[in-house]
Formats: sequence, C-alpha cells, structure tokens
Amino acid sequence: LAMIFPLVVTTTVGRLRVLALAGVCSAPELRGGGLGAAVVRAAFAEGDEGRETVSLFQTSVPGFYAKLGARSVSNVFVNPQHLQGDKGSAAQPWWDSHVMIYPAAYRWPEGGVDLGGAGY
Repeated sequence: LAMIFPLVVTTTVGRLRVLALAGVCSAPELRGGGLGAAVVRAAFAEGDEGRETVSLFQTSVPGFYAKLGARSVSNVFVNPQHLQGDKGSAAQPWWDSHVMIYPAAYRWPEGGVDLGGAGY
C-alpha cells in the first residue's frame, strides 16, 4: 500500500511541485518478497512520467529507498501552520528520521523548505 499526491512546497529558489509519497506499508508476512519495492516503483513512476519531477517523503528505512534510486536530503523543513515557542518558530513537520527525494540525481535546492502544512 502507498499513497501519492501532488504537493507544492516553497524552497529557497521558489515554489516546487513534488509528488508526495506516504503510507508505504506491507503485511509483515509478505515482507522480503519484493512487493514493497514494486509498489514504491509504481508510485515513483508517476513522477517519471512527467506528472511531477521529484518525489519527497520521510522514512525510517532509508536503505530500502536508496536501493530504489532515492537519496537523503538535509534541508530544514518547516510547517508554518504549527507555530511554537516564544519566537514563533515553525515546528518540524516530519516524525521519521530521514527525509528523501527520488530520483537521487534531481537537483534539489539547498536551504529551508516550507511544506505548507504537516508532514505526511
């Protein structure tokens, strides 16, 4: 199972349309058989067909996605809809430890990225 949807994020170089990837999972008894990889490849194919040029997602298993052609990014991501602290800083929208893009060769911008909402 995987969910994909278009999303516009704001980067240091302007607005960028991405293909958001979320909710990737498989039944534990089916893991290791290639089903998860097939589902993610099908989701990434949406971007490969020109609908969106890059996929953006969070994960706790970066090695799995790296094998499929993704790479980690180290931007500071914010959700301005969730302000916290006395200085009004935007809260970190991701809950997983790694944020990645696909394809790895995509020229992803440096600097902050405004998700425009919560992580997914």
